[in-house]
Amino acid sequence: MLMLRPLIVALALLLPVYAASQDTGGHGFKLMSDGFLTLDEGFGPEAHAVAVDAGGDLVVDQPPCTYGTVASGSFDYSLFKYQYSGEGTLYVYAEAAEDIMLLVALGSNGDSWHCDDDALASNRPVVELSLAPGQSREWISVWVGTHDGSTVPATLYVSEVDPRGASSASGGTAPSPAPPAPSAPASGSTASSGDLNVGASPAYGNIDLAEGFTPDPYTLNLTAGGSVEVDHGGCTYGFVASAPDLDLDYTTTGRSTLYVYAEADSDVTLLVNLPDGSWVCDDDGLGGRNPLLAIPNAPSGHYDIWVGTYGDEMQAATLYLSEIAPGGGSGSSSSQILVGADPTYGDVRVRQGSTSGTIEVLAGGSLQPNFGACTYGNVASAPDVNLYYEGDGTSLLGIGAGSAGDVMLLVNLPDGTWVCDDDSGEDRNAIVVVQNAPTGLYNIWVGTYGSEMEEARLLIADQSAVEEARRSRGGKGP
Repeated sequence: MLMLRPLIVALALLLPVYAASQDTGGHGFKLMSDGFLTLDEGFGPEAHAVAVDAGGDLVVDQPPCTYGTVASGSFDYSLFKYQYSGEGTLYVYAEAAEDIMLLVALGSNGDSWHCDDDALASNRPVVELSLAPGQSREWISVWVGTHDGSTVPATLYVSEVDPRGASSASGGTAPSPAPPAPSAPASGSTASSGDLNVGASPAYGNIDLAEGFTPDPYTLNLTAGGSVEVDHGGCTYGFVASAPDLDLDYTTTGRSTLYVYAEADSDVTLLVNLPDGSWVCDDDGLGGRNPLLAIPNAPSGHYDIWVGTYGDEMQAATLYLSEIAPGGGSGSSSSQILVGADPTYGDVRVRQGSTSGTIEVLAGGSLQPNFGACTYGNVASAPDVNLYYEGDGTSLLGIGAGSAGDVMLLVNLPDGTWVCDDDSGEDRNAIVVVQNAPTGLYNIWVGTYGSEMEEARLLIADQSAVEEARRSRGGKGP
């Protein structure tokens, strides 16, 4: 318990004040916001492209970058680059019809800043990033700005290929042709996880679904598992076949949550390659040993789906695709606690070394949990927050809830187990600490010990983030 105490005490102390202390990190810019993208080394010869709104009302004054105006609320794009070897080089560039600039922060704390105006061509800035040798990952936050406070549409690109051409280091080449138009990553590329082959023909075919599809759910009986051990980004468990089991082409307005889940008599897993090329996975999020992936505001595009097994034996399974949250829970008093329901206060992404910021919630509800040792308190049917956490499995993850009343926490972990707490924090505040926190989906309910609803604050942070926040506030260790 001694190793947990610093995190518990720090979380309890930080709950009332953390929102004011973490907004800007002293730079005027909000680093490490909720949205992010993961790309692996060798993600393809084509640049990854994303449409952004360039510009904003914040005047850049982050030496050596002292020109341009960018958005102050958050970055336009964040990349967590995994698994590069040696000395990695990454190129960030943009184009627009108007005069734009780039501002790039390297490192989770803005360790170095880079900027450019027109090095690639008129209205086309480029920043070349030399990533530290011996590292395996790097945080990169990007703003696309303008020069007069206006906001204009632009396209941002990230590439491992120098857009200026091979001899650009000497500064003597002419600008290259325009970069490719934004598009979803090609499904014909081969993943770098063993024999995992994104572009192979799916074992059970392709399906086209449009928002509002019927029947809902779409179901597919298949054989789960395979000989390929998953090791891709944060997805490092389970066995799948080389080719996807199913390819989904989904057409949507982007307002729906897409639920991908599977059921079997034994422990099965899910692995999905999203339209933007990032990877998501789950083991037991549906409950029992069945996986569930909830993809909020699911974009149109191509989804490669594998149903795997936790062990190396093939298993019969059923895959479901739905826009309706599946029910979850067990026991008479918990039968309406729905693990797969849309969270009342939305989705939050936290990576190792970062925090959620303070989330205001109304704690409590009409349902009494009955999951293992969690048999007290009152919660709502749907989770209050769904946390998507990404770490290396070595960190302590703290989830804290504070209120003037007596609040409690109920959390469904990525492996499907339940944990809860009532008063581990000061003044009847609740703290749940997960040791060696795994990457995955955490469903979080903020409840009350009594039957009354209470205004409450929720904060999620790992140990390194809490310690960094404490140091930035000039505090001493508890």
